[in-house]
Amino acid sequence: MSNSWSKTHPEEARLAHDKYAKANPEKVRASRKKWQDAHPGNVKAWRDAHPEKLREYSQAWRDNHPNYKWKSVEDRREYARNWYAEHREIVLERNNAWKLANPEKSKAAIKSWHRTHSEQRKAARTIWREANKEWERETQRAWGKAHPERVREIRVSGSKTRRQRLCSTIRERIDPHVVFARDKWKCRNCGIATPVELCGIVQSNAPTLDHIIPIVLGGPHTMNNLQCLCRKCNTTKATKYEGQLAFL
Repeated sequence: MSNSWSKTHPEEARLAHDKYAKANPEKVRASRKKWQDAHPGNVKAWRDAHPEKLREYSQAWRDNHPNYKWKSVEDRREYARNWYAEHREIVLERNNAWKLANPEKSKAAIKSWHRTHSEQRKAARTIWREANKEWERETQRAWGKAHPERVREIRVSGSKTRRQRLCSTIRERIDPHVVFARDKWKCRNCGIATPVELCGIVQSNAPTLDHIIPIVLGGPHTMNNLQCLCRKCNTTKATKYEGQLAFL
């Protein structure tokens, strides 16, 4: 069938092609795949120009193959990852357009995802911070310089909260240096030396005063509940006390 005849008889050509395709589906599929592999630019241009038709074809295929199943979940994920890598720009552009058109739905979807993936977010945030420590530090410094009033409010609020916690628990007047000397100026968690010269300095092995049972969990501000920790261990420990009760 010549191209000239097909152009002058489009309806007859389409019917003849459909008839041939029904009779020889494997040959047609192989021929189409061969042409697409040889002309990826044409395929991409058509997909970009006809997103609605592409969705219609995809939906029609799914309707005609309701029992189709992937060999495994991992195969399906691998296919999705590869497809996203090849069409990342298209996906991002489409997502951004949807977000702009549906701001409320977008916010609700993000909040819902955050609630159901809290552990995943926490792990990803930790990995990112470890890889971008210097950038995060510079960003925080720049924000502090640009918002001095807000920084002052946060510090006052933190001091007030700490005073309220101390007032609600048993407390003694204690000199931190006495605790540090009792613990021989060493971190009771990792054993690293915490020299007196580093007191009050933001450094990983600087000595800091730590409550073995945190005040927020009802621990008293007494000599028996205090210990010397290096700044790094104190930051890591936060409000946990598992494994610390042996020091009481």
